[in-house]
Amino acid sequence: MKAQWENLVMSSMMLYIDNKVCNNGQGFVNHAGQFHKTKKQFNQYHSYSLPFKQIIADSSVPNANIMQGVYINGNFASVGEAGLEGILHHKGTLLFSEDHDADTITGNFAVKDFNVYITTKPEEDLLFKTAPQVNPKLPQVSEGLDPNTEAYPAIFLKNMGGQDEPLGFGGMNDTVSHIRAIALSDSAFNLDAVCGILKNSFSQDLPIIESLPFNALGAFTNVAYDYDSIVSQITRKAQIWRTTVSKVSPQRALDPNVNLDVFAALIDFEIHAFMAN
Repeated sequence: MKAQWENLVMSSMMLYIDNKVCNNGQGFVNHAGQFHKTKKQFNQYHSYSLPFKQIIADSSVPNANIMQGVYINGNFASVGEAGLEGILHHKGTLLFSEDHDADTITGNFAVKDFNVYITTKPEEDLLFKTAPQVNPKLPQVSEGLDPNTEAYPAIFLKNMGGQDEPLGFGGMNDTVSHIRAIALSDSAFNLDAVCGILKNSFSQDLPIIESLPFNALGAFTNVAYDYDSIVSQITRKAQIWRTTVSKVSPQRALDPNVNLDVFAALIDFEIHAFMAN
């Protein structure tokens, strides 16, 4: 099915928040590490992953190491060389057309302080049943993280619905979208920082991005992704009219398995777009 407005506004919001947190908040750490064979096969490819995720693909983020190739036994290989078919930055995963199990694969990259996902999970599942913390602050393990693992610190975006409201002049609607961000942090400081960044998006334009320079799997294939350059050429935009931040304090009495090391907040966005009927 062709992507509709709800699909476009959600994906554009994910890219917008990712850029703001990494760029304005300098929410990343440059790192070097080894990729390991994943336990599950990724489509028809041999996949090798980091013990943490996500890594930055956006070349508009200043001072971030944007990985566009890897080192195989110390020799650099870009996409298209040594069987490297693509880099899934958002999964921290490499895709190879050939087996490199006996080789040492390393890279230089920038790991995000907050992973960003689109989700349909209930808030209580995200708040009380979060995946383990996975980032370079923790000791690396000698195996690749499952590419489908969702790990915190993270921002989960959820479509909360919306409505169309007719405007005073004919043929146009005010299309309202409600999006909730569930922010899970490993510290109160980082939670306050990310909430401040998202709260300050009030009254800003939301560029609607309809295409990205990745393949069908979302992998980098030697065409750089530069958020600032892409949005500078976009004329289709929505606007963020309202942001509301609510801190969440999970209580162990609600669930004996709740992770009290998670600092959480809900950030609600009201987004408007003027469109023809």
